[in-house]
Amino acid sequence: MTHDAPPPVYGSAVTKVEPFGVDHIPDSERHGKPSSQFFVWFAAGLNFPIILLGFSAARFGLSFGAAVTAIVAGAGLGSVLMAVMSRMGVRLGVPQQIQARGPLGFYGSGGTFGADPGADGYVGATGGWVTFGGWFLSFLVAWVPFASDYSRYLPDTDHVVRRTAWYTGLGDFVTICWLGILGVLVGSSSTSTDSITALHQLAGPFAVPALIAIALSALAQNFLNVYGGAISVQTLKVPVSRTQAVTIICALAYGISLWGETGTEEKFKVFLNLTANFIAPFAAVVLLDYVLGGRADPARIAELYDRNRILDWGIVVWVAGVLASVPFWQSSAFTGPFAAAYPGAGDLSMFVAAGTAVVLYLLTYRLKPLWTRTPGTGSPPDAHAAEREPAATGPTG
Repeated sequence: MTHDAPPPVYGSAVTKVEPFGVDHIPDSERHGKPSSQFFVWFAAGLNFPIILLGFSAARFGLSFGAAVTAIVAGAGLGSVLMAVMSRMGVRLGVPQQIQARGPLGFYGSGGTFGADPGADGYVGATGGWVTFGGWFLSFLVAWVPFASDYSRYLPDTDHVVRRTAWYTGLGDFVTICWLGILGVLVGSSSTSTDSITALHQLAGPFAVPALIAIALSALAQNFLNVYGGAISVQTLKVPVSRTQAVTIICALAYGISLWGETGTEEKFKVFLNLTANFIAPFAAVVLLDYVLGGRADPARIAELYDRNRILDWGIVVWVAGVLASVPFWQSSAFTGPFAAAYPGAGDLSMFVAAGTAVVLYLLTYRLKPLWTRTPGTGSPPDAHAAEREPAATGPTG
């Protein structure tokens, strides 16, 4: 006896508001091609902040070759991470932040140039290379909590899983490398220390179209930011509708943009450092839980929606990773004691955070959860219904 699959309620529609939020995506709703992930992540990185990061190569006194290899290394490592996390979305069909409940619990010219030891920010060839490349890695690490948000709609087949990883990684890598190297060339060819002014000078009669293009490019990235923010609100079970969450996020983003109106470059780098130091151990925990903790098994998806699993050891591992990185922080907002004593080592904080999380996860992932609720006192683990978003008319009661 055969049963027909239920018809999709959303499918490939582009005129409907996506209804699933943080829910598991059923097979009947799976659609699309892996190549779509290339365009999603290529567009996400097609943004002026990447040029801004590349512009900083001159401040570190890096040679052209060192700057390019740092960008390629940072973008390459970050792209591999994004590729693996996007692949997880195809297999499990849930957002990256919901997957975290597994280990954490519910709740120009083309010209080249040489090194410049006399540059203002020169801290040695190695330290400058590590910090500069780390910024490009940080940019992609900041996307990790959203890596599965779009791939989860693709059909769960081995062929699609493999190709999704390649397309996601390639989309990130191409756009980050291209714009990063462009930023290096812009910075080396200008007499101004301000990236926007430098671009204005070099663009000549095309300055206005170039600046308009920069402003419009922010839309491609911020659409993803706002959607990811709404997913975060739902994951945290904040009692507001997704419409209300989006409104609040946009208002907060506008306030932050006003704060960043001056000193944009330095504030952006501080933001990257903070997000990377918090997200790197998060990514390590989620990835290891998928590979070693058995989370790749689709039969365990219901655990991600089980409110009886309140806290697990992953939350301890994550917090410990963040705290371990503090002595290594290196930014204008705060410089840790190790970074202050050994500036030539570069900014190692993100790597320390991730490394600490890896070690602690391996020591704790077989232990029993930290805090569980007696079965029957909470909501049943229902991967399709337990996480429905509140009605758009207002917060839930």
